[in-house]
Amino acid sequence: MKKLILIPLIYCVLLIGCSKASDPTTTDSTSKTSSNAESSSYSSTKVTLPSKTINYNESTQNLNFIASDLSYSKFISIGQLLFFSDSNNNNKLSVTSSSLSKNYIEDENIQDIYDYSVESMTSIDNIIYFTNTSENNNLYKLDYEKKSITLVSSDSFSSEISSSENDIIYINKAMGDTLGCYNTKNNTSIQLSSDKCGSFIVNGEYILYQNLNDNLSLYVIKKDGSGRQKLTSTGVDSFATYKNFIIYINAEDNYLYSLNLSSKKSQRIDLLKGTNLKHHNESFYFISLEHSNHLYSFSIDDKLNVIGKTPRINDAISDYYLTESGMFSEQGININKSYFTAYE
Repeated sequence: MKKLILIPLIYCVLLIGCSKASDPTTTDSTSKTSSNAESSSYSSTKVTLPSKTINYNESTQNLNFIASDLSYSKFISIGQLLFFSDSNNNNKLSVTSSSLSKNYIEDENIQDIYDYSVESMTSIDNIIYFTNTSENNNLYKLDYEKKSITLVSSDSFSSEISSSENDIIYINKAMGDTLGCYNTKNNTSIQLSSDKCGSFIVNGEYILYQNLNDNLSLYVIKKDGSGRQKLTSTGVDSFATYKNFIIYINAEDNYLYSLNLSSKKSQRIDLLKGTNLKHHNESFYFISLEHSNHLYSFSIDDKLNVIGKTPRINDAISDYYLTESGMFSEQGININKSYFTAYE
């Protein structure tokens, strides 16, 4: 009789313990400058993995790129405002005017400072999404019109994020540095492949990325996890799209190459020794290894001739970011200051 009474008592205790553990109470003990931190629910991760690797020269899939690429950035221009990670203030999320009168951001012109350390940000419908490095790269969003900041996901995002329509493309640190896609409308995330990802760019529904599991070879995948293809047999340093081509710097010799998306053939098009290739409008930019890491630009004509190779920043730079209002760079003069260069 004692055994019969004891069993239901244990069952009741277990039920009470589980219900308390699942109680979705949320606390926010950290005050944030100029913001109201809130929390939102985050759905589970769906995994989409390809069954096999498709080499591009064996594939019948056509890649239809749009005119512009998106890569990770610390600077976002929206209208008359510039949102940026202030390297002079522990990378705090800050806001200033996008119309800069000098070649650097002046502290006295900063309009708002938020107590979040930011390594990367992107925008969707004028909402700023950013990774908070002080909280294991959790994803937050800033509605600047409402002056509110909301926790979007406690998933472990990388320091590099970008976006495509309503989706945020990121490297999931918790899933072995694999590509992930977070949908901001339904708050769900999918793992796109099992490849360990290096740098990546977003072009419409496509993501081009370095596959660290395959000697830095260039791969492409759609943001729904389909259409994964291997594009190059050699490693790539950096890359950009251009009409029916992919322009890339070879990781082995740092020369400039093109991949024809129709003939599926690669060829060297210039002997520049460079790294960190990026593309904005009709111009390409790269850091020149031959010229003490100065920033150069060039254009490409219809015959893939490199023309107008021009120095843009005559100082050693570690990184640079292209925005609608101009270029921002981290220079050797003062790595804690954000320098501005207007487009020509």
